[in-house]
Amino acid sequence: MIPPLPGHPLRTTYNPLAEVRPGPDAHITARHLAELILPPEHQSTDADENVRFARVKAAPFLQALILHTVYYHGVLEQPSLSQVRHLLTTDPDELTDLLTTTRDDERGPHSFIAEIAADHQARPAEERAVIIAQIDQALKIYGPAG
Repeated sequence: MIPPLPGHPLRTTYNPLAEVRPGPDAHITARHLAELILPPEHQSTDADENVRFARVKAAPFLQALILHTVYYHGVLEQPSLSQVRHLLTTDPDELTDLLTTTRDDERGPHSFIAEIAADHQARPAEERAVIIAQIDQALKIYGPAG
């Protein structure tokens, strides 16, 4: 089958974040998606144990970024992995403040997101940088941050 040309009304693209639907199981779906996006730790060829450890810690942090994007950026537009990447590449202090700020609304699992963000923030700066680099590398195939 030949795919439709760009701009054709039948042309479609797959958005993995469309699979994460707000509700009681959103965190499970977000976790599965994060694990699919990131290269498995056991397949790492990195000899550096810190890089291997960062791969393990990257999945929950990406999960929090996905949930935040679905619940708080997906209100006015379709959430996307490029939005997740944009959130990831903002100023690190701004990112942490954004993820750990308590929300008064009932739109999503913000306490869950804040818990993961607080765990991330408690890590040494160089470890946080490696985790962010791991996620950013995996998200590059989904387009520019934005």
